[in-house]
Amino acid sequence: MFSSFRNGRNLVENCDVSDGEISPLSLCIMGKSRIGRRRKYSHRIYKTSTTDIIDDDQGLPYKFQFHLRNLPATIFTHPSINNFIEVFELLVNVDILAERWTLVNHDHPFLMLSTFCENGTLPPSVEKTVIVNEDLTWNCIIKNKNVKENVHGICNTLNNTNAFVMLLDFMDACKVCSGIQDNKLIELSKLKNRNGVFKDRQGNIRGELKDDDVIRPVDCRGVVPTTANGNLCDCCKSYRKCLLTILLREKCKLLCEVSVVKANTKVNSHCPWKHLSEEEHKQRKSKRKQWNAPIKGEEDGTL
Repeated sequence: MFSSFRNGRNLVENCDVSDGEISPLSLCIMGKSRIGRRRKYSHRIYKTSTTDIIDDDQGLPYKFQFHLRNLPATIFTHPSINNFIEVFELLVNVDILAERWTLVNHDHPFLMLSTFCENGTLPPSVEKTVIVNEDLTWNCIIKNKNVKENVHGICNTLNNTNAFVMLLDFMDACKVCSGIQDNKLIELSKLKNRNGVFKDRQGNIRGELKDDDVIRPVDCRGVVPTTANGNLCDCCKSYRKCLLTILLREKCKLLCEVSVVKANTKVNSHCPWKHLSEEEHKQRKSKRKQWNAPIKGEEDGTL
């Protein structure tokens, strides 16, 4: 088939059109040679000007680029506490952040941003905190726990404003680890003189019951990735399994103790009569009389 097309092309190319006449066979071959030919389009990449949108190479999240497009370039190239505050106030005004962040005013030369959670009748407590020091080093705190080691992809020093926006975006989107809130495990922490503290065999503290009635292990990360299922970090999930194992063992031990107590009783109602001693016979008869007395009273009408 393909050879016929090639031969047809050669015939058309070699045909003489000086007389202005082309045979029908040549026209048919020319038409067939054009079947399936794709038109070539030039795939051009249209780029926006740098004045409209900040370049992606700077690492700024895409959702912030449109709102920060009108800021001077010096804010991004010369990081400082004042520039960070200006960017933060702009993001709060456009209401692009998921959490309600508050700028904490103080007399010290560092930046502090916090979110608060309500605890019913109690006053609001601090949930998330971002701190930027004067030397542009930073720190992140969630539920009074330092989670800086769990924040990846950001340098220890915020060398540009984009790094500050990325840090704020991570803290705004991440989920807070809720801790272990099972009622049975909370009751377990108060038994056997534990006083809300779980220790291992060496006496080291592994977990503790906090003031908000939540059990947290010592290595709780405090941060849950946005893609993870649930509100527990990996450390809390594994430690919860350990606590459930401890609870199951104590239940089994309690059942064994109860069965031993029943087995050691001298008079057992299920024990055959021939295996009882004379004293046990008397106790069995006295109990039978006590059990049968109400029944006889109901039949005689005395009760």
